[in-house]
Amino acid sequence: HAIQVVPAGLTEPAVISATLTFNADVDYTIAATDELANITPIVLIDDNSEPAEGKAHVRFVHFSPDAPAVDVALAGGAVLFSNVSFQEDSAYLPVDVGTYDLEVRPAGTPTVVLPLPGVVFKAGRVYTVFAMGLAGGTPDLRAVTSIDRGFARVRVAHTSPDAPAVDVWVDGAKAF
Repeated sequence: HAIQVVPAGLTEPAVISATLTFNADVDYTIAATDELANITPIVLIDDNSEPAEGKAHVRFVHFSPDAPAVDVALAGGAVLFSNVSFQEDSAYLPVDVGTYDLEVRPAGTPTVVLPLPGVVFKAGRVYTVFAMGLAGGTPDLRAVTSIDRGFARVRVAHTSPDAPAVDVWVDGAKAF
């Protein structure tokens, strides 16, 4: 499919123009990443297979262009995802259902750059935690937790911190 991302309300200029192939029965996340001058489309394959009884699955995606590689850990504790660099995603991790206090740290350090208190994981769900924004600017570094399993087969994420609102065109028709 021909995918174009353009400023909201316009048909050009396209800040992203890419031809992407999608396979049947595969879930995808398409994200516009980096700052506007270097905007890049990233396509992630989502694994929305059903978690085991009493479990959830979670992965971490790093979309903050000025942040170093990071670890995501339990607050004051063990690292869950290690050394995830900009534009990378972790493998999915099965976790017990419950509420977690997490933190994002520069890889290999105990320094907390983004606390994530009260993150809830429910049984049978699959989640993606996206880090976005800027570590040293505006908009501030933040995290968004998305429920993946059971919803749309294609997700579009606008994670470019300095880009305006956009429309997404698929095969010549405005889709988002």
